[in-house]
Amino acid sequence: MKARPEASQQRWLTAAAGFLILLMAGLVYAWSVISRSIRASYPDWTAAQLSVTFTLTMCFFCIGAMAAGFLSKKLKPRIFILLSGVIFLAGFLITGEARTPAILYIGFGILCGAGAGFAYTAVMGSVCAWFPDRQGMISGILLMGFGLSSFLFGKLFAAAAPADGGEA
Repeated sequence: MKARPEASQQRWLTAAAGFLILLMAGLVYAWSVISRSIRASYPDWTAAQLSVTFTLTMCFFCIGAMAAGFLSKKLKPRIFILLSGVIFLAGFLITGEARTPAILYIGFGILCGAGAGFAYTAVMGSVCAWFPDRQGMISGILLMGFGLSSFLFGKLFAAAAPADGGEA
């Protein structure tokens, strides 16, 4: 049985949206570039203190993904994506105002990590359902968006951030 053309078009629009969402959620992997500016702005913060941030990010990415998995049958993917966007935005706003490592941990480590995990699970689960005939291909395309994020945004951030980490 052949799919209706509009259904085929809808699934590719859904895939494109999922790719873009994961491109944004993948910002958590640009930490190595972002942390250089933070380190330059706060030279009294140790490399170990900054390293804890990414450890927390990955832990809360997994916690957010697991929580979204448990709730996936109760809430629609749009709710998860909206929630992840709000959590992610709050995390970046808090990170931008962080003056202590603890606030950095809350903003980037906990909130950005959990927001990315929520988005990842919502997108992978819902978009892959549109492609029962091409599960491997679509999950690869979505993961490419997630991974490509740190490359693209890392380059943009490195180009825009001052070399010494000071105020622009």
